[in-house]
Amino acid sequence: AGFYELSSGMDSGVSPSLIQDNQYSFGVNVTSRKGFSRTRPKFRQIQLNWQGDADAADWFNSHPITGQSYYSTLNGQQLLVCCSGGRFYSFRINGNQATVFEITPSSGRMSENHSTVWFCQAAQYLVAQDGVHLAFIFDGSQGRYANPNGVDPDTGEPIPEVPTGKQMAYINYRLFVTLPNGREIAAGDIA
Repeated sequence: AGFYELSSGMDSGVSPSLIQDNQYSFGVNVTSRKGFSRTRPKFRQIQLNWQGDADAADWFNSHPITGQSYYSTLNGQQLLVCCSGGRFYSFRINGNQATVFEITPSSGRMSENHSTVWFCQAAQYLVAQDGVHLAFIFDGSQGRYANPNGVDPDTGEPIPEVPTGKQMAYINYRLFVTLPNGREIAAGDIA
């Protein structure tokens, strides 16, 4: 039948006869940004320039990446942040070079045995969770773990800064955290 533009992208969840005129049913290695179909961008080699402890590069290279996220700071700096073997790293990419910093808090790393770490940017913070340890919070320059001894100012009840959990979403200035049991969701205060 043909098409003029593909601004609605791919929809393989329904029969091809039911999709819109500006969609396609299935594509492999294809992107449809700005309404036009083209081959996805190629991977490129990036030189890593490690800063700080020499052990950080060895650890990163010998452990799998268990989670990663794009992070944009308040001043517009763009970083890639990942967890590898329970330790956290930030990558500032500039062309074909990346400056890499380890941002694991000095109090220690998360377990290297967890297969998944979930990330979510909430306002100026990037939060990472593995469902077991305290939440990791990154502000663009340093990482720390959530304060487990917070107190509700209205009731005096103990509440953690960010509860330990798994998947997260930041919606309408509120962080939602799936608790470790996978059946409950905690909603934070409005930022």
